[in-house]
Amino acid sequence: MPKPKQTMLPVITVTKQRRDELHNKLKEVYNEVKSRFNDFGKFQDVLTLQANYGSKDLKDQQEPEEFVKQFVIKPIIEFLGYETVGETVLLHRLA
Repeated sequence: MPKPKQTMLPVITVTKQRRDELHNKLKEVYNEVKSRFNDFGKFQDVLTLQANYGSKDLKDQQEPEEFVKQFVIKPIIEFLGYETVGETVLLHRLA
């Protein structure tokens, strides 16, 4: 049996400026998320102990999944240069 070929990934170089921009974006995300928790201790537990949290722990009572999508995932995706697209809803005919 022939030996499988190894895939070669391109070497990506990142400039110091881009690393600094990423560092600043991550600090921005961290501060935004921290500011939206009712209690700093709960935020620390979520971050360091992987504790669960719910909408009751957030100042605007947002659902956790939507909270992470809006304040963590979306800013990072946009920083990386990708466009965020809303969910697609398929319409169906009523009988």
